[in-house]
Amino acid sequence: MTELSSPIDQVSVEFSQDIKVNSVIITIAGISGEVKYDPSTRVVIFKTQKPLKLGKSYTVRVSGAKDMADNIMADYTFGFRIESAVIASKKALKAGVKSGSVITEPNDFVGFMTDFYTAYKTGNWMIMTRLAESIEARNQFFQLLIEGSQGLAVPNMRDSSFDWSAGEFLSSGEIVLLGFCILAAGQGRSDPTDAEPTMDQRKSVLKVWKILYRTALSRIGSADEPTPTSACVTESKEKLSIAMGISMLLKDSVCGDLTLLGSAWLYERVGESKLSSDARKQAEEDFQGSIPWPPIVKKGNEYIIFDPTE
Repeated sequence: MTELSSPIDQVSVEFSQDIKVNSVIITIAGISGEVKYDPSTRVVIFKTQKPLKLGKSYTVRVSGAKDMADNIMADYTFGFRIESAVIASKKALKAGVKSGSVITEPNDFVGFMTDFYTAYKTGNWMIMTRLAESIEARNQFFQLLIEGSQGLAVPNMRDSSFDWSAGEFLSSGEIVLLGFCILAAGQGRSDPTDAEPTMDQRKSVLKVWKILYRTALSRIGSADEPTPTSACVTESKEKLSIAMGISMLLKDSVCGDLTLLGSAWLYERVGESKLSSDARKQAEEDFQGSIPWPPIVKKGNEYIIFDPTE
């Protein structure tokens, strides 16, 4: 178990609408503290006089909060237990309350990601940052996300998403983005494009890009094959769009240019010659090297796809 990197001495609750200053009351049984409200973030913080204890369970009661029309929300209670260094936010959607702080095990992937995703959706960067402060945890969960994304990048697009939480569905690209958000939050950066993955992490993400790029071109097919179906075209467009997003996260111009070249071939296959010409021209200018056209040919039962990243 990873030990706490710093004492836990506060619990935060975020509201979905503005409330009146000094109206909300937060109590934790047996714990003294001070309540402060930040109107700019709609977050109320209960600052304890003494740090909370490892291995102990706590119950938080939120009451008295008034919105700007003097409506008083119903009392709300939630609990948490401090187990380790990974700080999570627990979804507490009721009577305007959006989240409160809890602690989860560093090896609890589902718990960590459910809590991080809740904070991510609500834009609670403070919680995201505290969740990802453990280097060990964020690297472990980043890798698990990327490995999952690799598996989801292969099937048809209607299959390449999964039930994340509460009926949410994420594509392989959205999962990669979530992974970069974890890295960025842990590194103190608010923009996922500013995250700095390790070389091994980059290689793992590059595999996702490669699967998307090569699968998209395979679905489109070579010049001597029948025109691809509308379903294949739609799927390939989606894959190339995700691939472009990943190349931007990686800041990899080669991947970006190859994705653009793949888009040019897709336009060519569906008869959009102007779009194809423009995309191909841009890719060739950016690549500053020889780019074969078309970028995919079929030899026997195998596709030969232009990919200098291999």
